[in-house]
Amino acid sequence: MGWEQAVGGRTECGGSWWSVGCEMCGRIAPRPGSARTPWGANVLRRRCPLAATRGSSAMLSSSTYAHAAAVTPPSVVLLTALPLEYAAVRRHLRPTWRESLPSGTIFEVSQARFRPWQVVLALAGKGNRSAAVVTERAIARYAPRAVLFVGIAGSLFEGVRLGDVVVATQVHAVHGGREDPDGFKPHPRTWEPSHDLIQRAMQVTVDGRWVDLARSGRSAPSPVVHFQPIAAGEVVRNVREPGRIGAPHACYTDAAAVDMESAGLGQAAVLNASVAVLPIRGISDAARGEKDVTDRQGWQIIAAENAAAFALALVADVIMY
Repeated sequence: MGWEQAVGGRTECGGSWWSVGCEMCGRIAPRPGSARTPWGANVLRRRCPLAATRGSSAMLSSSTYAHAAAVTPPSVVLLTALPLEYAAVRRHLRPTWRESLPSGTIFEVSQARFRPWQVVLALAGKGNRSAAVVTERAIARYAPRAVLFVGIAGSLFEGVRLGDVVVATQVHAVHGGREDPDGFKPHPRTWEPSHDLIQRAMQVTVDGRWVDLARSGRSAPSPVVHFQPIAAGEVVRNVREPGRIGAPHACYTDAAAVDMESAGLGQAAVLNASVAVLPIRGISDAARGEKDVTDRQGWQIIAAENAAAFALALVADVIMY
């Protein structure tokens, strides 16, 4: 298999590129920049670039925190809001240790194989404020090359179906404004995610093999990736009434999805201009009064798995290229 096939897909042994177990298939691939000869001096054995090295889990004490911060290798941070989103991302990784910051925030760290990179995962909790705080802590600790917020969202467009993935091209904070007797007047605030990450995400979409990383064996149609703005508010939206305060349907008509964390990610990015950020969301409901039904049907889990699969394919692209 060629080096370019590292993102997405399955190995011929039937395993996932993201699984340590695929080491058994023994496939080899050229080192980047070398001649693509299948059996030469410049080949190396590799599987998933995110597969963690084997080893026991360990908690880093606060006494080693300052030293660890000084020697941190290149990293990518993945943040989630809900435990089911965390589990969907974590199943692609093999964390080698867990680190607890002095503030109490916990990160799980996976060591990338064959590259001096690490992938850091954390559960930020719900809401833009929590997302901003944990993003800021992750940036301060790991100085990552990229921060991705991965999770579920509600659809605001008819053409964005359950299970689809939305990659944010803009993030609108929808609850800033003024309420007057004649109605709500929004005070728009918008952030634009990293151009580099959006370009990489488009390449992952064109490649298409990220779908193979999502859980198989279900009857749902293959998810479609949409590059559209996302609206971020402070409440779970299960109605579609334009007259309500901060309703994204009325004030931000270009938003394809709504969540509760992307504005916090955007604000943390403003405070750390050198860090690339990108929200990646799987659609779990249509934000129009049917959330309880779609949740019972399992769409939260499906959407989280699709978003996680796409995000991990994007992380592999960041690490390799």
